[in-house]
Amino acid sequence: MLTPRRSLWLGLAVILGTNAIVLAGVWQNRAGVPDSSLRFSERELRLDQRRLLDEGDDSGLLLELRWQYPDFNWRYDSAWLSQAALHNIGFNVPKGFSHDERERYIRQLSRPAYLLLELDGPAYQTRLKQADDAVAKATEALRKLSDKQQRQRELDDAQRAAHHERTQASRLILLDADSDAARLRERYPDRSRYLIVPGRVSPGVRYANHEHQEPYYTAFPQLLNEHIHVPASWRERLADWPQRWQDSQSSRFISVHYGQRYEPWLAE
Repeated sequence: MLTPRRSLWLGLAVILGTNAIVLAGVWQNRAGVPDSSLRFSERELRLDQRRLLDEGDDSGLLLELRWQYPDFNWRYDSAWLSQAALHNIGFNVPKGFSHDERERYIRQLSRPAYLLLELDGPAYQTRLKQADDAVAKATEALRKLSDKQQRQRELDDAQRAAHHERTQASRLILLDADSDAARLRERYPDRSRYLIVPGRVSPGVRYANHEHQEPYYTAFPQLLNEHIHVPASWRERLADWPQRWQDSQSSRFISVHYGQRYEPWLAE
């Protein structure tokens, strides 16, 4: 039978043991050279007070990582993974697109994967070009076609979207995924531009869009380390950092390291 004294000592031992495990994990993550070190702007990081409130904590700060798909014209997801990549992650990708084949594909369980994101590189430049092309297309339509009022609205929308992409949207673009982080790093060796994070991907099917006239198999990603805890020493500096629902054109930057366990921390 446990006495109150023994219960107290047992509780302290559990707390100390848990803290030791956490500290060992932090040490292991931060040992050696970081897997990646990137300079994020306010466009890539937002304060996420909502997440802390959901967890019952209103005393800390969290930064949320913001990213985009590669295709500006298909903003919520796109055919960002090849069939070879889907196979590599562990999905059985059918050869055809019959109803039964599509159903078998989407019934597969989600898979763990490492996700690769590029910061302010060629993929973001492609998005900028796509945004400018959309403005040019809308301008030409206004010049040539009737229904000038509708065409002017489309041009105004295209110009606003292009301006937002160039000045406020995240420059962090999801590019690739693999079951093996080492293979990703071999393909993308620049640790100051390419970020590898653990995640999960779920199978999905998308249908015709502006480029794809046939359905295509894809995967919907979830980043597992998309929030960064802000230590007490940083809270005053980040007190006026924009919230997750706010846009910002500020040029302030934060350096973030991702360690051996692909967990992030703010670099002094």
